[in-house]
Amino acid sequence: MKKFILFNWLTNAPLENTYLFNTKIYKTIIFCIIEMVVLLFVINVFKFILFNIIESIFHINLIKYSKPNLKEFIIEIGVLKYYLFAILFAPVYEELMFRAPLKRIKSTIFFSSVSILFYIFFGQHLYDSNLWFILLFIIMNLSIIISMFFKLGTRLQITTRQTIIIFSVFFAFFHLSNFLPMENNYKTFLMPINLLPYFVLGLILSIVRLYRGIIYSIVIHMFYNLFTVLITKN
Repeated sequence: MKKFILFNWLTNAPLENTYLFNTKIYKTIIFCIIEMVVLLFVINVFKFILFNIIESIFHINLIKYSKPNLKEFIIEIGVLKYYLFAILFAPVYEELMFRAPLKRIKSTIFFSSVSILFYIFFGQHLYDSNLWFILLFIIMNLSIIISMFFKLGTRLQITTRQTIIIFSVFFAFFHLSNFLPMENNYKTFLMPINLLPYFVLGLILSIVRLYRGIIYSIVIHMFYNLFTVLITKN
């Protein structure tokens, strides 16, 4: 456990004890992906046990209400475009939106602002014309833009740890679109559990971005998405 990035970060242990520092790039990438996969497996086991308990008590089928709408999305854009979107486009865009702003640098502020504004204007399509989700999306991303003009530890007195948590929450909520439309109460009830993996991934990628750089977080995000695409293609 002491070698895990997230464990050390949560316990305030020095990150130098993990493979995040002083290692070759391929070792950092491999270890981060392994850590993400392990954590995702643990979360899915927890979900499976919890869902089975709830199903046995209330006699409802929760599993079918918890799956992302991937099949519909793949049919809509095509398999090749889906692979390009998931492995190349999404990691770059999401890292620019949710991880690049963690450091207040002029270049990242510019690219992050452009990325976020682009998504704000296309939010209506992303959130299936749901007014409340569009409003949440706009508020969330405007908050990111505003936050880029405040240095950590000043004015708003936001620490690095708090910033990572906030941006990871934003990253998780951003993936609400994977589970829309919410045609029943079950999806609403399951949403915090379904978004938990994205929150955890957001934490790890944020730590990588701050302590190794945006290129590392993009590359790790790409390889992680490639892995998930390969294991879920069927």
